[in-house]
Amino acid sequence: MNGIFISYRRDDTAGYAGRLYDRLASHFGAQQVFMDVEGIEPGLDFVEAIEEAVGSCRVLIVMIGDEWITTTDASGRRRLDDPHDFIRLETGTALKRKIRVVPVLVGGAVMPRTEDLPDEIKGLTRRQAIEINHKQWDASSAELIRTVEGILKTATAEPPASEPTPLAAPPEAVPAAAPLAAPMPTPGVATRPAPAPAPESTGAGAAAADRRGAIPGWVWPSAAAALIAVAAVAWMAQRGPKPTTGDPATVSTGPAASTPAPEASAALPQAFPSPDTPTALAPAPPLA
Repeated sequence: MNGIFISYRRDDTAGYAGRLYDRLASHFGAQQVFMDVEGIEPGLDFVEAIEEAVGSCRVLIVMIGDEWITTTDASGRRRLDDPHDFIRLETGTALKRKIRVVPVLVGGAVMPRTEDLPDEIKGLTRRQAIEINHKQWDASSAELIRTVEGILKTATAEPPASEPTPLAAPPEAVPAAAPLAAPMPTPGVATRPAPAPAPESTGAGAAAADRRGAIPGWVWPSAAAALIAVAAVAWMAQRGPKPTTGDPATVSTGPAASTPAPEASAALPQAFPSPDTPTALAPAPPLA
């Protein structure tokens, strides 16, 4: 609430306080200016009542006259030394709640010294004061009104404390799919264990394996046929007839001696057939 609370002692500054109340009420409205705590119902805690009244205001104006510090009660004790003194309670509550406290000096009063005040209101001596008097009432009270207006505007411009944004609920975790159960073995039937997967080859080993597996399939039959042909030629060269006289290309036995011997090169089969032509294996010669 943007209220203005006037704290004063009746024995010291009652006349100034009443006149200031009229000036502030005419400018800000009577509903925003509080003179003092009046009409506290019997049975209520007056300390709580004062704290509630002061806590509902933005500005506390402390009227300080020349007897504000030295005023005593009926027993002769200084009123500021009484923990239940209304002025001490009002000023201490405002300072504790960080409410703006404006000391107003009237009747030639000066600011009290720190050592003259109770601990809970010693901070009053660090507040900048305004001096008003009857001779220059309009000018001095106008200065106070401008100060209070600035305080209330600053308080109104302050944005309200924003409520914390509630955190979004975390997404619900999707349950993982249950693993498939292994099939139950049939009674009486032996179960062969699954073969272990072959290790994957990587890098240079895989490249070498690819090169080894690149040999065409026709090479192996052709090589086998060539070996058999070479063996047959070697065997025939050992078992063939030996010439005696005359032309070495003729045989000296019987009527067929004049028959020229076939050239050995004609009997040799092709050692390495073409890859695209099927090769028939030569029959093995009979054993002697």
